Amino acid sequence: MSSRVAVLATLLLAGACGGRGGNAQAGDPAPAAPEDSLPPSIAASWGELRRLSRTILEGPIPPDALRRLAERLENPDLPADERVRLLGLLAPGVSRSVRFSADTELRRVTATLKEPAEKDPAVAPALARALLAEPMAGVRSRLAAVLAEIRPAFPAAGDAAAREILLAAAADKSSTASLRRDAVRALGPAGTEADERALADLLGDSDALLRVEALRSLAGRAGLVGTARSALERAAEGDPEAQVRASALTSLAGSVPDGKARALLLERLSADKDASVKHAAASALWEVPFDSDAIRGLADVRAAEADPTVRAAVVELLGFQTLPAARDALREAARSDPEESVRARAKELAEAPRR
Repeated sequence: MSSRVAVLATLLLAGACGGRGGNAQAGDPAPAAPEDSLPPSIAASWGELRRLSRTILEGPIPPDALRRLAERLENPDLPADERVRLLGLLAPGVSRSVRFSADTELRRVTATLKEPAEKDPAVAPALARALLAEPMAGVRSRLAAVLAEIRPAFPAAGDAAAREILLAAAADKSSTASLRRDAVRALGPAGTEADERALADLLGDSDALLRVEALRSLAGRAGLVGTARSALERAAEGDPEAQVRASALTSLAGSVPDGKARALLLERLSADKDASVKHAAASALWEVPFDSDAIRGLADVRAAEADPTVRAAVVELLGFQTLPAARDALREAARSDPEESVRARAKELAEAPRR
């Protein structure tokens, strides 16, 4: 009997936990403003985007959550009414094909917002307010990406008003962390110096994921100079969270792959205490140009590094370089690296024909 209950729970579903990802979180704002509070030109599209986002969020229960649920249902002392309540929480799952279709349709509906946004300056701030009023965290996160995508269509006046609303929400420490992150995500690439200053201020926030979102927005700033670049460099060197330092390094190399960025990446590859940051630095170095001095610096990092996985990443990077100094560094790694697999790979790359 109990095993049949567990099987029933397994078959029933799907979607409970995936769907909960879209439910309102404690402390999130009160229910969303109805679509009829938006300008008529966008109300129907926004409502459809919300519906499609909920559909996409539905999916199977993660294995750990399903196992915990099955264990509770296996308990012979569980009251019948509690057993019924738990099973009642489950809802039919949404198939992968349905989610794919909904995602395709979401992109189509997103495109329908661009024309009214271009024509009416009131659309941009209205969309920003509607986003922040969305009570379902998972839906709001998806809609934030929609808003960032269509922001280039906003006229200057509308865009300024929307930015003001979003930046104020991001800075509001009385709001939930997820809402503040979504506000930054919706902002998209920093477009003005005022954006840069506001986002740079967020890099001092206690929420690491908010800092990551702020870094991504700063990295999108055209040219990445001045405040934006300085903020990324400071985060790469000094943020207390490895995730944030790694994100800053990746963003920096992707936006300005120059000699200054290369020097910082090499320094972090050598000096950071966290292996994940070292790997992020090694990956980011694929984006920047190398000269002979930089290759020798990379060889020095390999020789001094204790973590064999980081040394292996450095060897792969050396194998990508075409300068003679890279082949010399690979030969040295093939001869002296303490890890057999690293030596073997270095030898293979050293002997491979150069492009």
